[in-house]
Amino acid sequence: MEWLARQAARVQKQAGAVPSPCVSVCRMDAATALCQGCLRTIDEIAVWSRLDDAGRRAIWSRIERRAHDHSGHLRPPTPVPPGATPLDGP
Repeated sequence: MEWLARQAARVQKQAGAVPSPCVSVCRMDAATALCQGCLRTIDEIAVWSRLDDAGRRAIWSRIERRAHDHSGHLRPPTPVPPGATPLDGP
């Protein structure tokens, strides 16, 4: 998750449109209540498209903090198998 922390730090410093942190590994971890791919909560994912850039940067800031806090404690994202949808369970 260290790569995600580095990306979060870059996004917070850049000007212009704020990219989505989604990496197409859309699985919620029951233990952390975070997406295994982007470390967002379900509420952060749901509201993303309605946020302005400041709100999106605030979420990136939380992602950075979570990535550092949970480094080594979160399971790495599992790729979605061919033919499955990103929201299918394991």
